[in-house]
Amino acid sequence: MFDSDILSGVRGVLATLHKSTDLQSTAPEDTAEGRSMRETLRAIASCNPNVSVSFATEGVDSPSDSIRIIVDGIDSGVEFRVEPKGNLLSPFLYAVVNAGGSGFTLDSTLLKRARGITNPIKLMTYVGDHSSMTPRALQVINEIVAVNPGITNVVVDNASGHDIMKRYGVESVPTVLCNDVVISDGWASPEDVVRTLERISA
Repeated sequence: MFDSDILSGVRGVLATLHKSTDLQSTAPEDTAEGRSMRETLRAIASCNPNVSVSFATEGVDSPSDSIRIIVDGIDSGVEFRVEPKGNLLSPFLYAVVNAGGSGFTLDSTLLKRARGITNPIKLMTYVGDHSSMTPRALQVINEIVAVNPGITNVVVDNASGHDIMKRYGVESVPTVLCNDVVISDGWASPEDVVRTLERISA
């Protein structure tokens, strides 16, 4: 799945992760897409002894091919409904280390403001594997989620989320939905994202 250079990069990103982290997936074994996702997650887990992978297809409320990041038994609030490969690999890895308490790129002032958002917020980020803006947008959103347990983010790709595109009129990626309302279409600065969430939560 990953060549030696990519695996080396994965090890480097995960090097700061010291908490027990489980990548819980609903990827089925009986589809090519499910098997590919399972292989990808196992390859990622092989790069750090603190990372494990578990699979469940029954008794879960997530759709097929989803991944939840669980740190020390606590759901991080980030769910990927897309295989973390290509330009989605890096933001997935950083979501993992962010959930473990490291790897943040946002400045401390913005993180403090993100922590101060009090009302629950459900985000959905609609992404594309070939969008150059997707990795940074996901990094910003998932760092905000990592510091505030009241905020969640579901990552959906344009290959499997056609119903979302039609329902919400999504025309470009990345697009961020908040409580089923589009709040960002394309790139938005971290300041703009935090300000928007503060306004919605007020």
